[in-house]
Amino acid sequence: MSQFGKAGSKFGPMPQAKLAMKKVKSLEQRIDILQGLVREGVRDPRMRHIAVNLVRDCPDRDDGCEIAKVFWYVKANVRYTHDIHGIDTYQTAARTLQFGGGDCDDHAVLLATLLGELGFQTGFKVISTQGKTWEHIYALVGLPKRAPKRVLPLDTTVPSSFPGWEPPQITHHREFFPINLVG
Repeated sequence: MSQFGKAGSKFGPMPQAKLAMKKVKSLEQRIDILQGLVREGVRDPRMRHIAVNLVRDCPDRDDGCEIAKVFWYVKANVRYTHDIHGIDTYQTAARTLQFGGGDCDDHAVLLATLLGELGFQTGFKVISTQGKTWEHIYALVGLPKRAPKRVLPLDTTVPSSFPGWEPPQITHHREFFPINLVG
């Protein structure tokens, strides 16, 4: 288990920092914020430590095993929790683990960060099932690791989901892949 503890257990002292709450006017602004959080996360040695330890039991160069280990860890240890009503909040991967919860963008940032730490190219998929607004976001991971030819969706916020699962009845979507980690 990481130094952040298991969701729902002792989290240590109350964090001193404020939550990042920003007004955004476009989907692109929202994605820019999330990509920035992933870039920040992959520079955090604690995230590297967690990612490497999660895949310790995987055979070398087994992309499927690594993706599965990260996916199921996030699903088991990070509760889906809505944002504050009417306010979009954004968390780093470390903060999501510290809190043990977050909404769909927090789950996506955490997955993209941990998989980025393992050398995967990652991104986001934003979807609508109603056709009126963008309602949901989840992570994408490129396969194979070194020269992706396809992307695998990763949505840890739905109880019955698994690696590769996507919500039914998507009316439209946008993919933001890959995240530029140097940016």
